[in-house]
Amino acid sequence: LEGQGKDAIMNIFPQMMTNHFKRNPFSWHSGKGVIPMHLEDVSGTFVYEDEQVLVVIPPQGIVAGHLELYSKVEENDITKLSQEEAFHFFSTASLLSTAVFENLGCHATNIILKSGVSDGNPNGKLVAHVFARMQDDELKYIHWQPTQPKYDLDQVKERIKDKTWKVQYGAVKEEAKVALPSTPGVMKIGATKKKSGNAEDEIRKAINAMTK
Repeated sequence: LEGQGKDAIMNIFPQMMTNHFKRNPFSWHSGKGVIPMHLEDVSGTFVYEDEQVLVVIPPQGIVAGHLELYSKVEENDITKLSQEEAFHFFSTASLLSTAVFENLGCHATNIILKSGVSDGNPNGKLVAHVFARMQDDELKYIHWQPTQPKYDLDQVKERIKDKTWKVQYGAVKEEAKVALPSTPGVMKIGATKKKSGNAEDEIRKAINAMTK
């Protein structure tokens, strides 16, 4: 990502986040925060950061409009974020997608979430990739569906019964048995043209539904 498009994202996105915090004033927010140890090896152009997230233009993006959103709170597992942390993470991803769509002249955007170690995410970092999509772009050759993993699915199936996932009910945490693979794959959370409506409300509803 270079030139006017890069300048536009660098200038506009921080202002979008300022407006986001005006709509959603969080007691924890006061500035940039610090870079945690698990993100010290992240390289590229830093676009935005606060106490919980970091947005970067990678040095070698897959397409011209490729940005990465990292969680400062959790190193690799999306399920360990609280409701408020998850809301901020996904709201930032949504706003970043909007900034890319409205300023890079693309036809659509993709948001790809990677959580935990998998064949497609060997370093295991919790990261959302935002891609500007154009007709006949290079991404048409990339299949964003999870590929056949290297681990034995039958063994995973047998071990699932022993996995425990903490499910949050309001302020109380309960233990619940669920089917949880040992190595999460890739989750596709967006491939959209911009829709009308309040994205933040939709994100809140989705997170609330996941924790009920």
